[in-house]
Amino acid sequence: MSKYNDQYYIVFNRYNKDTLYLTTHARTGRRDGVGSERLVGNKPYFLCNAYREKDTQEGIRRPVQQAHLYDTYPVVVNDVRESIRWVENDQLQFYPAVIIDDDDKWLENYWIMNVHAAIDCLDLEACDIDDEEDDELCNSIDRYSFDDAKLDAIPEPQRWVIKVKGGDVDYVFFHEKVVEQFNSAGVNTLRFIKVSDWEMGVQFQ
Repeated sequence: MSKYNDQYYIVFNRYNKDTLYLTTHARTGRRDGVGSERLVGNKPYFLCNAYREKDTQEGIRRPVQQAHLYDTYPVVVNDVRESIRWVENDQLQFYPAVIIDDDDKWLENYWIMNVHAAIDCLDLEACDIDDEEDDELCNSIDRYSFDDAKLDAIPEPQRWVIKVKGGDVDYVFFHEKVVEQFNSAGVNTLRFIKVSDWEMGVQFQ
């Protein structure tokens, strides 16, 4: 087993009744997608509660907190961003975001962790791949395993936060040192599952 399987964590929502699921607000308009390339300009990404209409009808309030996910990408308040500015590199940018809450209040102190490039770092032979999926470029991976030699060759500052090539889901992976910063900041809305402990479905348990 790769030593890195115990050093990296996959980022998920911590699922409960207060989980806020973010989607793009109409103000974002037609923009290049987060995760596909480096975002340019200074117009923020506008995000909102994906279930606002349903929640309003049912009287549900989902609090906006320090950190959430937009798709698989963390969205963090500025204090958290400042504590991990050192993770930014050629593959990861912090891009300004505004969360519009259910009362139409703008919360402007947020940043999307836009991991816009993936790296080749998996040992696909050691991964548990769903053979029912037939795609030469992207595998449906039920359990990940890293390739030590590939990650050893990448300078640590370039791999604090990564996406991996070869999978069909753009999960974001945090090095344990980044997870420590989130825990120190008291972030309790995200769940970090060690790669060696994860298999498909564990995040929902």
